[in-house]
Amino acid sequence: MALVLRAAAPHEVGPVGELTLRSYRDGPALHDAHGSYAASLLDAGPRAEQAELLVAEDEDRPGDLVATVTLCRHGSSWAEVARTGELELRMLAVSPGHRRRGLARAVMTELRARAAAEDLVLVVSVIDVNAPAHALYRSLGFERQPERDWLPEPDARLQVYRDRS
Repeated sequence: MALVLRAAAPHEVGPVGELTLRSYRDGPALHDAHGSYAASLLDAGPRAEQAELLVAEDEDRPGDLVATVTLCRHGSSWAEVARTGELELRMLAVSPGHRRRGLARAVMTELRARAAAEDLVLVVSVIDVNAPAHALYRSLGFERQPERDWLPEPDARLQVYRDRS
């Protein structure tokens, strides 16, 4: 499947929120399936307004949204760990029905190219229990930054990774 990664259109913001929440609920990434973070995942509107809300669609099936990610610049209201020279990715989500096809890796390849074009380095926070995400970032050469780990809530430990490239 060839992917097209692009900005979410206004009419896609609702479906993007639903895709994100469904993806997180279906995996180990959501520690609070019905709380405030779940509500934030579902409400993609603020991400579209204050950050870069991207969608990935199947090139052969335009409009078939298979993944989403939010890009946050240092200093933006959505950036949690980005420093000068870094571009933070948040809420990378692959539709549960499209998993295990290399889509997250394909999205990451495109994000790396975008970051490199701006002379920026990608950074991401991952909840400690999300083993598949940790494996993905390590396999892509991201390095753990344990000194930057943080706790947004007492039961949610986030570990930070930074791209080596």
